[in-house]
Amino acid sequence: MMSFRPTWIRGAALAVLVLALLGGCRETEQDRVLLYKKGTYLGKADQHLSEETLSEIRERGRRQSFDL
Repeated sequence: MMSFRPTWIRGAALAVLVLALLGGCRETEQDRVLLYKKGTYLGKADQHLSEETLSEIRERGRRQSFDL
């Protein structure tokens, strides 16, 4: 007896494989660092905070301080 898989099973398996491979093509996966250099940050530069945001952060830190 010859046993072979029907063509629809092969087609479904191929479709699943293609979908799995296309998962790596998401926009969030693009332009990310793939090669690393020890001791060097290769990501995007930090954004500068406004003076208002910095003062809010400092005030929150003062309220959380246990120094009396």
